[in-house]
Amino acid sequence: MGSTPSQINDQSQLPSSNAPSQLVEFSWGEGGSSVFFCGSFNHWRERIPMQQVQPGVWVGTRELQPGTYQFKFVVDGQWRCSSGYQNVRDPNGNMNNQIVVSEKDQALVPKNQENDPQRQQMQQIEQMFTTMIPENPFTIWTSFPTELPRQLVKTPLNTNITNDAYQPSILLPLPDHVVLTHFFKQKKRKNFVVTASTARYRSKYVTIVLYISTEVESSNHIDELADIYHTTLNQLQEIQ
Repeated sequence: MGSTPSQINDQSQLPSSNAPSQLVEFSWGEGGSSVFFCGSFNHWRERIPMQQVQPGVWVGTRELQPGTYQFKFVVDGQWRCSSGYQNVRDPNGNMNNQIVVSEKDQALVPKNQENDPQRQQMQQIEQMFTTMIPENPFTIWTSFPTELPRQLVKTPLNTNITNDAYQPSILLPLPDHVVLTHFFKQKKRKNFVVTASTARYRSKYVTIVLYISTEVESSNHIDELADIYHTTLNQLQEIQ
């Protein structure tokens, strides 16, 4: 169990040179503070380090072609065999673990760790990903925007103002910066339409409200409204 494995490889262990290689996972679940694995796949010349995925469980991977391989773990400097793999003896009588990699195998896992909760969780996560392209990805990644952002609802015209006639305008609530220079239109009434826009220069705010008769096409007044708003903004900037 603690002896050095033989470096004489059985001919039955040699894989086909033309077979495609695949990733094989080796796992050690019997404790230890430092774990490596080595085998006939690298002629017992290199100790491959393993990573600890949870307390007492170590995992390492290796690209292997289909075939039969003998291997062993080095745990805290001692050669050891795992009880989760098949045990065989080499021509010199040393006890080693053995795996058989077939063309259909994706990863060989010891039987005592097939039901590991962490491993099952990782498998579920991997199944969530796919290489399939949706039929129409444009409809998945795009959606219609909201009719009106919530920030634009807080306009000066929608603010409840007290009936106190002596309240100075400086005490009125200041509009949010997101509503500035926007063109607002109130719901259509019977005889007129209300439009408004708020501008700011430094600490001064001005809200312009225009009433347009419904008897006249509002499209004819768009340019006129824009000129009025720009003129008022320029006058506001001239105030010292």
